[in-house]
Amino acid sequence: MTLDPTPIASPNSMPVSRLQMLMDLSLTDPSNPHPFDLITQLAVILAATPYASFTLVDDQNLWHRAQAGFDGDPPAGSDLLCRIVAQRRQSVEIEDLLDERPPLLPAGFSPPAPRFFYGLPVNAPDGRCIGALSVFDTEPRRVWPHMREGMKRLVQLAERELELRARSVVDPLTGLFNRRYLEQRLDEEWRRAARLLAPVTLMMIDIDAFKPFNDTLGHPAGDQALRRVAHALRQQMKRPGDMLARYGGEEFVAVLSHTDLAGARVLAERLRQSVAELAIAHPRSSEPFLTASIGHATWSSGRDCSVEELTASADRALYVAKNRGRNRCVAFEDLDPV
Repeated sequence: MTLDPTPIASPNSMPVSRLQMLMDLSLTDPSNPHPFDLITQLAVILAATPYASFTLVDDQNLWHRAQAGFDGDPPAGSDLLCRIVAQRRQSVEIEDLLDERPPLLPAGFSPPAPRFFYGLPVNAPDGRCIGALSVFDTEPRRVWPHMREGMKRLVQLAERELELRARSVVDPLTGLFNRRYLEQRLDEEWRRAARLLAPVTLMMIDIDAFKPFNDTLGHPAGDQALRRVAHALRQQMKRPGDMLARYGGEEFVAVLSHTDLAGARVLAERLRQSVAELAIAHPRSSEPFLTASIGHATWSSGRDCSVEELTASADRALYVAKNRGRNRCVAFEDLDPV
């Protein structure tokens, strides 16, 4: 059965795959502490069933992120049923699978499978379904009203946790990822790039002369400008694997996976132009409008440096861009060695 491929929006509010959304919420990392085990444990008590699972689903994969009643693989057939919940985006009640099999399951599907299954969709903070909370049994049974109500409450707890996770990685002013999450993702991307010998680019983006802009027009105007700039930058980030974060103040950082120097030059210029095209009037700048300077550095398998050195290299390129007159892009690789 094919899942609906509709993408899920990340905290950056740009279309990404379900997998990227789950990664952004730190749900695919089994070492990450979470309360979902407790939720499944409560589910088996509430429903009086031997099994419960909080299952994550993307377009190709399925994970039992938390479970109760089994340590390894779940009973055969439960994965497909969880996928059906995610696809339909509504609850699925099966009191006896043998009675429901012809209309619900694809041709050729046969036991062993749960006889009883009750699953509810679990939604991400943007309202799109990322999985299911389910209880099941190898024997048929009834779905009682108190079971429905209790399971709904447990889904609400799971969705509240997802919302808290999303808020923990988002800058409240701009809606971009925050610095804390940037540092986590940069480290992950660095290790992935080193393992795959794939290039990765880091960009430092700074709004030019932003302090006099803020001082002259006031903080509300400054906050509005930051939001508009963040949105313009975000619109240029086309690939799901790339990320944009607010580094602090008027500075932003982009982490670009599988991006070499040539690709970095193209995107940096697009980002710079996107800010200029906003035409936000600046009363105290050499330019009539708000502009941005960008410094970027690219790591490739032939370059020996650490993630800290890559960050420092991009920061140095940004410093040079500022000193050369601002409103420009500078690559670290074009600078003379220190």
